[in-house]
Amino acid sequence: MQFYVPCTQVEQKYYYHSYYENNKLTSVAIYSIMLHMSTLKELKKLENKRARLLSELQKTESMIRGTYVDAYRKCGKFNCWCAKEKKGHPIHQISWTKDGKSRSKAIPKEDIVWVKKMTGNYKKWRGIRTNLRKLEEEARFIINWVEEDIIQKTENLRKYF
Repeated sequence: MQFYVPCTQVEQKYYYHSYYENNKLTSVAIYSIMLHMSTLKELKKLENKRARLLSELQKTESMIRGTYVDAYRKCGKFNCWCAKEKKGHPIHQISWTKDGKSRSKAIPKEDIVWVKKMTGNYKKWRGIRTNLRKLEEEARFIINWVEEDIIQKTENLRKYF
């Protein structure tokens, strides 16, 4: 995914356009007229991606907040085997944060598969939300850039701007 930074005008017809892709700053000179056509295409692509992501969100019918965790705990009995070992007895739990506090709850063995599925749904949901935010940020940037470009061209038609 690309993250754009504001353009700076180098010549009258060319813009120095920089964007971040995979945490690397990339710069290109873009011809202004062609940019409007490509930005409209780019906005359409973003809208199509957004529609696909929203469709994925609508497919989710159930989820629970949190992460499934396999952990180990010592029982506290002096003569138990876990007193001599590092890990202890295996336990299955779900961990989550609510109201700024970390919480966890033990999960019965018969619910492990269900909890894994529900927390997986939650993780997928959150990933899609993050991608939607990035797409909307990119679309907002493109729209703002086109607005500024049109205003700049219009102001250049008169000397008093």
